[in-house]
Amino acid sequence: MERLRQQEHSLQQERLRMTDHHRDVERLKHTLPVSPLASTQPLITDLSPVLTSTHLSTALNPLPTELHARLAIIKHTAEKDRDFLQEEQYFLETLKKTSYNSNT
Repeated sequence: MERLRQQEHSLQQERLRMTDHHRDVERLKHTLPVSPLASTQPLITDLSPVLTSTHLSTALNPLPTELHARLAIIKHTAEKDRDFLQEEQYFLETLKKTSYNSNT
């Protein structure tokens, strides 16, 4: 039972960190400069060629820096969300097992 309390406390702390992280990401989204080139060009869905192409990065100088920053934020957010969901899944599985064991 103590272990379950510790896990709940850990999840609560992680939720608080996630909330802070999401606030930071939102703040960063609003502080990043929006390039006028971004609205006149088609949307790039696969950023890997943009990040590796030296021709494109020299042709559109401020845009790749902005893309790098946004991509880093998106990747970091995705990693944090994935970690959070894995911890939630583990917690729910543990809770199920605990409730089954206590009922028998």
